[in-house]
Amino acid sequence: MTAFSGEAGFEPTGALELRLITGLGDRIDYANTRLGNRIYLRPMAEIRVGSHLRLDVDHIYERLTVDPGRLYSANVSNLTAIYQFNVRTFFRAILQHVYYDRNTDLYSFDIDPEYGRFFTQLLFSYKINPQTMLFLGYSDNSFGNQEHDLTRSDRTFFAKLGYAFVL
Repeated sequence: MTAFSGEAGFEPTGALELRLITGLGDRIDYANTRLGNRIYLRPMAEIRVGSHLRLDVDHIYERLTVDPGRLYSANVSNLTAIYQFNVRTFFRAILQHVYYDRNTDLYSFDIDPEYGRFFTQLLFSYKINPQTMLFLGYSDNSFGNQEHDLTRSDRTFFAKLGYAFVL
């Protein structure tokens, strides 16, 4: 198996960091037990807006081809926003969209030609004291395919109180 991977990045300003991860070469199609060829691209950006807000944006593109042709293309987009109110308190939001486009003729089993997922998570954190943290959050998932649009499948509200016992 042969493969090439690379990573490059730079900071054009103190508030912006750009990176690119790439990969090209042989990859095993584990679902169908055969060798394929993969292309992988992942551009990323970290944006710092003032001293409190940080945005992380990235996108993953992956394509796997096998002997007869393209097996699948995958696109995964991520956005993470973190607002640090002070040393004790922050808020984080994560959004992720996943989309697969598959060539069903090249699979050895039944599979949806299209698949999508959207994930959301919101988290508030407050440090009560050095040993105690309070977390409040929300998350949800939506799924879809070629027959159904993205539809929310679950929703979760949660609270967590963490305490470190010192012995």
